Amino acid sequence: SIGTQDYDPVARYYGNDWPPFGYTMIGNARLENFRAAIEEVNRNKIPGVIIEMGVWRGGAMIVAAAVMNEYKSRYGGTMDRDLYVLDAFEEIPKQQYGKNSDFLFNTEQDVRNNFELLD
Repeated sequence: SIGTQDYDPVARYYGNDWPPFGYTMIGNARLENFRAAIEEVNRNKIPGVIIEMGVWRGGAMIVAAAVMNEYKSRYGGTMDRDLYVLDAFEEIPKQQYGKNSDFLFNTEQDVRNNFELLD
């Protein structure tokens, strides 16, 4: 369960654990790959949207929004890219996740608040 294991920086770096607190579970390595992928499609002017399914607290998509803002403000990028944030929101079955369902629980408003907090 959450919080019962010692912190493992390697597991956290690769997103192979559930952090005791945070805005994303994907870890720094995956977050850097995600950022690099967005930068690559922007650099090559490949149209499309960014979508994340299962956003937990929204951290990865908050990074995506920041990358898009940086692309426009710092590099003069002109492409708009819609971001879609999908999750079960509030539907974490206790029978499947037990006491961890409370840790995983987030509302859509929680994620919206995190976007505003980290904007």
